[in-house]
Amino acid sequence: MLSEKQNALYEKVIKQYPILKTADAAITDNVLIKIQNMPVIEHVPTDKIDISKEFNDIIYPPQKKFLIPPVSYLDTKQHYWTHRKATLIKRFGYMGKTIDGVLGSGMMASINKGASFFDPVLCEVIISWFGLPQGRVLNPFCGEASIGIIAGEMGCDFVGVDIRRDQVAINNDYIKQRKMEHPPRFIHGNSLKLKSVLLDNNVNDKFDLVFSSPPYYDLEMYSGDAGDLSNKQTFNDFMKDYYEIFKQAVDRLNDNRFLVVKVGEIRDEGGINRNFIGANVFTFKKLGLNYYNEIILLNQFGTAPMRFNQNFRTRKIVKLHQNVLVFFKGDVKQIPHLYKEPIPLIGNKVTFRKDLF
Repeated sequence: MLSEKQNALYEKVIKQYPILKTADAAITDNVLIKIQNMPVIEHVPTDKIDISKEFNDIIYPPQKKFLIPPVSYLDTKQHYWTHRKATLIKRFGYMGKTIDGVLGSGMMASINKGASFFDPVLCEVIISWFGLPQGRVLNPFCGEASIGIIAGEMGCDFVGVDIRRDQVAINNDYIKQRKMEHPPRFIHGNSLKLKSVLLDNNVNDKFDLVFSSPPYYDLEMYSGDAGDLSNKQTFNDFMKDYYEIFKQAVDRLNDNRFLVVKVGEIRDEGGINRNFIGANVFTFKKLGLNYYNEIILLNQFGTAPMRFNQNFRTRKIVKLHQNVLVFFKGDVKQIPHLYKEPIPLIGNKVTFRKDLF
C-alpha cells in the first residue's frame, strides 16, 4: 500500500510515462528529478507494485544524508559498508599503522594477526550522526590515526591522546604527508592526567564530541607501560582509572553534547562475562550522562569458524559483535534544536534505498 505522497508520485509518473519511453528522456518537473541517459523501457507498468519497482528512486527518493540506515545495528558485512570502506582506504591509504608489537598479547591480537584497527566507516558514521559541523572531537585513547583523519576530513578539529610516544610519532608523521585543511592533533600523554596533558599542550577549548574505543581491560595489551590502562592488575583497578579518565573527558565536553564509546563484553579467568557493558553504563551515568542509544556493531566472520569447535566445548558462543554506546551530557530536549542535518560525508557520498532494508 502506497502512502498518499507516494500515490501522488505514482500518478505523476503515469502522466510522464510517454517521456520515459525515449532513450534520451529528461524530466525537469519539480517533483520528478531530472533523469538522463535512461534506457528505453519496453513495457508500461500497469499496477502500483510494478511502478514502485520500476521507479524506485522516484517513489522512494534516496536518503542522501545517511551513509547507512540509522538503525540499532551496523552491519559491516553489507555491500554499502564494505564499498564505503574500500572507498575511504583508496582515498586515504593505510590509516591503521601501529608500532610493532603494540598488541603483543591478548585475544584481539591473535584474532587480528597482531593488531586491531578502527573501522573508518564507523568513524564517519559516528561523527556524522553525533558530532556538530566544524565541531571539536576528543579521543582520550586515540591509538592509531583513523578517527583523527576522518574527523579532520569532515571539517572537525580533533585532539587525540595516547600513552605510547612511538604511536603518536607514527600518527603525526602520517599527517605531515597529507595536506589537510583541518589536521588532527595527536598528543603523547597519560590520560589519567588528561586535564594537565591538554592544558600543557595549549588545548584550552571544550569539545563537542568525545568518541573513543577504550581498552577492553585484558582483552588487548597495548604496551608494557605501567601507566597503560590495559595493564591494570585487577578489573576493579581498571574501572577506577577508567572512571577517572572519562571524568576528565566529560569535564572538557560542552553541555548538550554526545559521548560515544565502542566497547565489547569480556570474560574473566573462569570464562564468566565481567559485564563490561553494564560497567560502562554505570560509569557514565555516575558521571551525570544520559544513556541514549545502544548500537550493535556486527563484525566480519573472519576467523570465527576456526574457533567454533574450541569455544563450543564449553558452550561459549563465538562473539561477532561489539557495542557502540551513546551517551548525552545535558538536556535531551535540546537535541532537535542543536542537531539538524548530519555532518556531510567525505567526498563522494554513499546512499541507500528503501529496498535495502
